[in-house]
Amino acid sequence: MERLRYNFFNGVQLYKNLVDKLFQPVDGKFDIFSKAYIEVNEVRHTLWKGGSKALSTFRDFTKEQLEEIAEKYDLKVTLSDYKNPSDNDYYIYLNGSATIPYIIQTDAYDILYSIGGSRGPEDIYIYGVFKK
Repeated sequence: MERLRYNFFNGVQLYKNLVDKLFQPVDGKFDIFSKAYIEVNEVRHTLWKGGSKALSTFRDFTKEQLEEIAEKYDLKVTLSDYKNPSDNDYYIYLNGSATIPYIIQTDAYDILYSIGGSRGPEDIYIYGVFKK
């Protein structure tokens, strides 16, 4: 998959013209973190709000859909360790991230990222922006 260039605003600082993965600690400051966005081709995508879908079978995807996404982006699907295994909740594991993987899908590209932290948001991991 072809990676696209993007800008990332972490709530305080704007990082421009990125193409690779990015790990950004945010230290649990939700008032700052809640302003974070990824910008692709001058279009801003606010993280975990409108358009973001959790990469899990809990709400937005079937296991088969997750497997298709995982294959496309060279990721893996795993059984959630947060619930009883009999619940059969699966999610995509993003290499290098902590928890809660998300995807923003547009007609032109997909954005994959995750939010990590045990007591609130502590980091953002941008896996990439990929051209469809």
